Amino acid sequence: MPTEDPPLCSIGRLPPHHKLRHRILLGASISTVLDALRAWLDDTLEQVPPSSPLGKAMGYLDNQWPALVRYCDDGRYGIDTNFVENAIRPFCLGRRSWLFADTVVGARASARLYSLVYVERPVMES
Repeated sequence: MPTEDPPLCSIGRLPPHHKLRHRILLGASISTVLDALRAWLDDTLEQVPPSSPLGKAMGYLDNQWPALVRYCDDGRYGIDTNFVENAIRPFCLGRRSWLFADTVVGARASARLYSLVYVERPVMES
């Protein structure tokens, strides 16, 4: 009896080889969107001044294109960086507290302790 595919909202919790399988199954729609985006970029890039905000954004997209499409080829890569951003958020929020340390020595001690504790904690992907 074949197992039922998980809903799309839970794909992030799957192991990489299962994520890749789902991306292959959804590949036609993903490839269609990416191909259309690339075609639009190629057609429009030469028409927009590179120094304009849109030109800078399009230049960035053009330069980052290999990284963008790489996520389709490997199940280990995610389309976004939410996991990393959520992992470093407590550290970024905590460092604001260092502004209120009474002395430079105290701030350095707090920073070292916080860094050590944070780096050594177990990281669990949700």
